[in-house]
Amino acid sequence: MKSLELIKKKRSPIAANNVYVFNKPVKSVEELIVKFPEVEKYRDERLAKIKASEQTSKKRFAAG
Repeated sequence: MKSLELIKKKRSPIAANNVYVFNKPVKSVEELIVKFPEVEKYRDERLAKIKASEQTSKKRFAAG
């Protein structure tokens, strides 16, 4: 989770151990793409599949 920047690891000011703190989540798709550029490729592929599925469904509905 640290490598994905979901949490921060800090030293405890009280004891000799580590404390893990959650980072703030991304708030928009744009912010997500900036943080994880590989997401854009998968998003485009997924949207293409969804559109193709919608077109197939519309054709079946119109024919039926």
